[in-house]
Amino acid sequence: MSELNRLDNRMNDQALENVAGGQITRDEAIDKALRHAHLTKDDVVIKKAKLDHEDKGLVYEVKFPHKGLEYEYDIDPETGGIRKVDIDLD
Repeated sequence: MSELNRLDNRMNDQALENVAGGQITRDEAIDKALRHAHLTKDDVVIKKAKLDHEDKGLVYEVKFPHKGLEYEYDIDPETGGIRKVDIDLD
């Protein structure tokens, strides 16, 4: 990925956080997903963690693999509540 694309992605993420009101941060969304999965940051490599538009509004999408499973969470940026959990074979 070029430096320009990385900068564009960071700017888009920042714009989305400003729209969301920033009730919880990206790191808090990651922590929420990891706690639910009974894992820590030391246990996984986060593949995706970003604020995104979905049908029901903004969500933090958090994705990480662990021991042959792929965990995917949608976290509500306003409340920190988990909207969706998918755990599939990696």
